[in-house]
Amino acid sequence: MSYHITRDYIRLGNSRSGQKLSGVKFIVSHDTGNPGSTAYQNMNYFNRQQPSASAHTFVDDQYILEIIPVDEKAWHVRYNITKDNQLYGANANDAAIGVEFCFGGSINFQQSYNRYVWYHAYLCQKFNLDPQKHIVAHSYLDPSRRSDPQSAFSRNGVTWDQFIKDVRNAMNTNGGSSSGGTSSASSTNGWRKIDSKWYFYKNGVKQTGWLLDKSKWYFLDSNGVMQTGWIKDDGKWYFLDSDGVMATGWKKVNGKWYFLDSKGVMQTGWLKDDEKWYYLDSDGAMATGWKKVNGKWYFLDSDGVMQTGWLKDDEKWYYLDSDGAMATGWKKVNGKWYFLDSDGVMQTGWLKDNTKWYYLNSSGEMATGIIQTDGNYYALKDNGEMLANTSIPVESNGALKI
Repeated sequence: MSYHITRDYIRLGNSRSGQKLSGVKFIVSHDTGNPGSTAYQNMNYFNRQQPSASAHTFVDDQYILEIIPVDEKAWHVRYNITKDNQLYGANANDAAIGVEFCFGGSINFQQSYNRYVWYHAYLCQKFNLDPQKHIVAHSYLDPSRRSDPQSAFSRNGVTWDQFIKDVRNAMNTNGGSSSGGTSSASSTNGWRKIDSKWYFYKNGVKQTGWLLDKSKWYFLDSNGVMQTGWIKDDGKWYFLDSDGVMATGWKKVNGKWYFLDSKGVMQTGWLKDDEKWYYLDSDGAMATGWKKVNGKWYFLDSDGVMQTGWLKDDEKWYYLDSDGAMATGWKKVNGKWYFLDSDGVMQTGWLKDNTKWYYLNSSGEMATGIIQTDGNYYALKDNGEMLANTSIPVESNGALKI
């Protein structure tokens, strides 16, 4: 029987210095001391928290997971003990591989134990070690503080002597041979799904940050996990589809429209797309209806397109200039004058402006000449001002004397 070895290394930091071992002289067997914690849960903890402690490999019922290369140092035994130096002439952290046994909770003991035994046999064959001489329990090196891995073994009636015997048997049956069907993540490239999460490997190394794969961009967090949905990176917002692909162009999210440029960056403010103007709020959502920007009002239709020219809204007429800004006061359109109040609403009927009277017909156009309204005739100058007290027969209110 042989097993797959997964090599998924944590980042450099307090838990992984990158310093090389002086050589592999022995193996220290541990258990996690945390029943129910899986190999990958431990890996994620050390990768994220970076405590000043670590081990090379964690073994559970699913994985033999190397999180630190076995030619590098890991911090799995205290430096101020003496037995490692007495036995092997070196500190464990400088010359030994630390292997952690995951147990308890929903972890299947027998499957985890079988992998743990096999991996020890594999290491012994790889580094020409004798299980009886070169595998030592953490509890033996630091008895005042540690009882592992026997504390985990005893839960299922396994003794230390039985464990060493099982390792020897695994070696004798060639189950621990490095050529016995094992494979390494170092030869793995591309996407891998682990515990329902996606990761990407190059030359066996888990990638983080932005990744370009087959002309599509993805983002992998500091743990290498492929992200979806909104992410903020370097002060900019991006949206990643459910398959992790970075979105560009228009994107509808939770009923709102957003625009991501060719680099995936969410846009805000005014946007020109396909010769049409749109306004995107500070949260990136496309605006519709009336919108006040820098003290001016604009109207964006249900598709978000900025409107210009005449606009009817709620049975009222407005005029929007060529830049989209709502007009107020007098406005000349196609050679005709109109008046829009302070709310932009087009006026009709009589209008008093700066002590002078004007008449705006039902279409809003300013009248000139002789008009009849309310049973009276009125005279209006060419500039629309109502004529009064002149030589033509008009009343003081502008009505003709007829």
